[in-house]
Amino acid sequence: MRKLVSFSSSLLIFLVMVNVGCSSQADMAKKEIQALQSNIEQKVVQFQKGVENARGKNFSEGLDSLIQAKAQIERLQALWQAKMDSATQLFSEEERQMLKSAAENIQSLYRGSREELEKAETISRLKQKMIRLEVATADYKQFATKAAYTHFTSGMDDFSQKHHELDSLNADWKKFFEAKKSQLPEPIKTALQEKWNAIESAQSDVQDVLYVNFAKSVLYLMVTGDARAAEMLDWRNLVLDADQIGRVYSTIDYSSRDKYMSEVIQTTSGMFSYIFETSGNSVRNVRGWHLDSKQANGAVVKARSESNEGLSFTIHFSSGRLLLSRMVTG
Repeated sequence: MRKLVSFSSSLLIFLVMVNVGCSSQADMAKKEIQALQSNIEQKVVQFQKGVENARGKNFSEGLDSLIQAKAQIERLQALWQAKMDSATQLFSEEERQMLKSAAENIQSLYRGSREELEKAETISRLKQKMIRLEVATADYKQFATKAAYTHFTSGMDDFSQKHHELDSLNADWKKFFEAKKSQLPEPIKTALQEKWNAIESAQSDVQDVLYVNFAKSVLYLMVTGDARAAEMLDWRNLVLDADQIGRVYSTIDYSSRDKYMSEVIQTTSGMFSYIFETSGNSVRNVRGWHLDSKQANGAVVKARSESNEGLSFTIHFSSGRLLLSRMVTG
C-alpha cells in the first residue's frame, strides 16, 4: 500500500513538472515571438521616418541604408513567420489571432514606405544605368575616332570591345526600362526616355561618322594600292561587317549632313579623277583593281579586285544619300 501511495505521489509530481514544463515552453515561445514582433515594429517605424527624410531630399541621400533596412525587416518577418509556424500548437486560438492581427498591422504600416522606397530604388538604378551608357558612348566615340585616324588599320580590337560593351549596356537598359516604366511617375518616365533618345542619337552620330570614314579609308587604300584594303573588307566585325555597312548606308540620309557629304565627295572625286577616262564608261586596271563601270554623272562606281574576283564593292552617290550597297568577299 505504501508503495502504491509512493508511486501515485511520484506520478503526480511528474505530471505537475510536465505541465509546468509545457507552460514554461509556451511562455518562452510566446515571449520570444512577441519580442521579435516588437523589434520588427520598431524597425518599421524607423524605416518610415528614414523614407520620409529621404523623400525630402529626393532620395539623393540615404537610399543604400534604407535598402539595407528593408532587407533586414524582411529577414525578421520571415523569421517571425517560421517561429509562428513551428510554435502554433503552443498557443490558443485567441492568442494566435492576436499575434496575427498585430503582424498585419505592422505590415500595413510597412507596405506604403516599402513601395515608395522600391520606386525610388528603381529610378536610382535607371539613372545609374544611364550614366554608364553615357560614359560607354563617349568611349565608343573616342575609340571610333582613333580607329578612323589610322584608316582602321589599328585600334580595331579595342574598338570592337567597346562596341560589344555598348550593345550589352543598350540591351540591359531597354530590358530594365521596359519592365519598370509602368511603375514610374510620368515626368520621370518622360525625362528618362528623352535622355535615352539623346544617347541613341549620339551613338548614331558616331556610327554615321564611322561608316563614312570607313568607306573613305577603304577607297583610299584601294586607290593607293595598299594591301590592307583587302583585310579591311574581309573583317567580320559587328560594326564593320559588310552586310551591316550596306544596311546602314541604305538607311542614312546625309542630305542634312553637308559636312560629311562634302568630305566624302571631295575625297572620292580626287581619287577617281585619274582612274576613269572622261567618258566614264571604260574599264581600266588601276593598282590591282578593275573598275568595271561608272555612270557619266559620277553617281555610281563599281570595282573588283584583280587578284580576288570575289572581292568587290559598289558605291552610289544619289540625292544626298551615300549608299554602300555591296561590299562582300568571296
